Amino acid sequence: MGSKLKSSTAGMTHTERSAFFRSIITHLTNNSNFPEPWATGLSLAICLALADNYDSWIIASGRWDRDNIATRNEVSIEVKNLLDKLAHYVEIIAGDNLAALRSSGFPLRHRHGKTSSSQIVPAFSSAALASSQGPVVENLSGAKVVLHAPWAADVISREVQTTTGNPADENAWCEKTVFAPNTRMEMDCTAGANTFFRFRDVTGKGVGDWSKPVSTYVT
Repeated sequence: MGSKLKSSTAGMTHTERSAFFRSIITHLTNNSNFPEPWATGLSLAICLALADNYDSWIIASGRWDRDNIATRNEVSIEVKNLLDKLAHYVEIIAGDNLAALRSSGFPLRHRHGKTSSSQIVPAFSSAALASSQGPVVENLSGAKVVLHAPWAADVISREVQTTTGNPADENAWCEKTVFAPNTRMEMDCTAGANTFFRFRDVTGKGVGDWSKPVSTYVT
């Protein structure tokens, strides 16, 4: 019997892969179809620790340090392997129970006939929240800046990027940090520069669009 679930994250960016991984964790948390302890030796605690580690290296790699990028890629492989293990475990426990399979958060593979190719029923969309409004930027003392923007209830994390260059140039933007929901978005910046800021939200459904850029002269 072939695989019932799609666990591959090929084609996803690191941020999208992280959002997908966290979506699976959310779906499996307190899921009566797959109660802990799991016979695989895995656990939600292990998954969450790996997700946090992955996010930290995604942020670190935004500084374009070669070693950080290499480590991020290594952790990304760990995430891919863990997703495969989780999908396999879910298939074993759920069997042909479609409701249980869907409750895991993994997309289902539907087959039409014996020779037809797989059709993916997505449970994850990269077109999630679109942040059409820019944040309000407050320039604090000591080269510190705080952003203000409302949080939606389903936000898992919020990415913030900055640039002191041309905001119309996508290559000019640098990953600044990732904030947990409903936290104060305060960060250190370079003094004496006009700096642009933008953010996008990650939810269980995917990654939203970048907000409208705003700027301030950092003092």
